[in-house]
Amino acid sequence: MPAALAAAAAGQWGVFTVAQALRSGLSRDDLARLVADRHLRRQHDVFVVAGSPDEPLQRLWVAYLSVGEPCAFAGLTAGWLLGLPGCADLGRPELVVPSARRPRATTAAVRRVSWWAAAKVELDAGLPRLGAVETVVTLAPLLPRRALHAAVQQAVFDHRLRVEDIREQLRRGLPGSARLAQVLARYDRGHDSSPEAEVYRVLRRAGFPPDHCNVSVRTAGGRLVGPFDGYYEVGVAYEYDGLAEHDSTSASERDETKSTEAGEIAVRVVRLTNTDRRDPERLVRRIRAAVVPAPFRADLTVVHRGRRACVCGWAPGTAR
Repeated sequence: MPAALAAAAAGQWGVFTVAQALRSGLSRDDLARLVADRHLRRQHDVFVVAGSPDEPLQRLWVAYLSVGEPCAFAGLTAGWLLGLPGCADLGRPELVVPSARRPRATTAAVRRVSWWAAAKVELDAGLPRLGAVETVVTLAPLLPRRALHAAVQQAVFDHRLRVEDIREQLRRGLPGSARLAQVLARYDRGHDSSPEAEVYRVLRRAGFPPDHCNVSVRTAGGRLVGPFDGYYEVGVAYEYDGLAEHDSTSASERDETKSTEAGEIAVRVVRLTNTDRRDPERLVRRIRAAVVPAPFRADLTVVHRGRRACVCGWAPGTAR
């Protein structure tokens, strides 16, 4: 195999196109001979170097090179490339292309879209995928609301998007907009007490995604802990010390018990004080330091209080 083609294939997980082979000096007869000698294997419209690892990224390269430019990975595939929770099962790669294109590809689920010209496309491991905002929008029809909420949280915490960017996309009325709007509706609701509302507004202005207010959490084993405010999807809660409703001895003992129980199920409790309330930058730093490095907790389920609506958009009578 010519050195130039070998180098190109190495950068594409062992995958290359007929056009790349012809440009390197190989003929179609050469390719047929290499396939017959089992140095290459033909996979749909591309070739794969024998012995190269059959990994998810190789399958994505096969799909991408088979469909050709312009295209971009979307949906669960783009979410997987971004490392978003809920996108672990790749399945059949998903690609979007401009509506004028009609690629014949059996290696991927290809969707023609009218909004291609306005879409942001980024490279990830050399592969084109939709930008984080467009990815979240294309995930909206595919993920349950809790998983979608976790994906939005992760993208915001990773500084890949801002909630206002998603709002701008929703104005275009793309598929899944209604479900995504339910997730973002949390930003339009406040917490119960004024100190809670104050902290909530600080986090919102800092670009944090919505959290949960006065909810408990249930472990996979059925244990119920709480209630707290916080980001249970990553196992972080926060409590307010120094507030009137937390000043009594009984309330302090109750808070201490909740914190102990939270620690037993590896939920970190950040204790906020009046100092944090007076210094918004400090408050944001403390919450960010707890939340950003925390992994997604698929073992925890949020349990809303029966008669109290939550800033996440849940209300009595809706699905949990």
